[in-house]
Amino acid sequence: MALEGLQSVLGQGVYGLADVSSYTGLHPARLRSWFVNRDDRRQSPIFRPGHGDVGMLNFLDLMDVRVVGQMRAAGVSFPTIRAAQRALRERLGTDHPFSHHALYTDGRRIFIDISAQIGDSWLTEVVSGQGFFPRVKDSLTSVEYSTGSRLASRWNIAEGVVIDPRLAFGRPVIKDTGVTTYVLAAAFRANGGDTALTAGLFDVREEEVSSAVRFEASTRLRRAA
Repeated sequence: MALEGLQSVLGQGVYGLADVSSYTGLHPARLRSWFVNRDDRRQSPIFRPGHGDVGMLNFLDLMDVRVVGQMRAAGVSFPTIRAAQRALRERLGTDHPFSHHALYTDGRRIFIDISAQIGDSWLTEVVSGQGFFPRVKDSLTSVEYSTGSRLASRWNIAEGVVIDPRLAFGRPVIKDTGVTTYVLAAAFRANGGDTALTAGLFDVREEEVSSAVRFEASTRLRRAA
């Protein structure tokens, strides 16, 4: 990566579709369709890659698709999501409205207000029911937000594991250490599954090695699915 490109991604994280798929459980082909124009599609993609290329998504892209994935799983249609996205961008003043703290603190009221604004009574019914908002709310409880921008700043993706775009280009790391789960899990395997030895090599606790191994195993399973 050229120096200019490196500087542009510092603090924002950089992820390929396979990474986002393994972290969110969404299929890579589905993710690609959310970012890339197709000849047979009249509408533009719902998202624009943060770094200008679908192979280089940023942390807020990751947070956006995670929420939209939950909305789709709850039965919200893409036309409704598009309309809500446009209204939320204007209301919250950001190109990443699905990464905004307001959705966590007062999301139900916001979505009901937005449904009235875009004239979609069905969205009101979905939000008021049991499927939509609990699912989206649950997906946001592990997210930390910037006090300045109020946008997502860190994702506690698993026990003891965080994704922070300011650390290791956004690779999953063991909390409070900065050591990536990939490196720890690889060292664990290289040392014959010796947890104590691996922990000593990286000056981390044995349980942190175990957390890294479990996390990497889970992401490999999602990639294979």
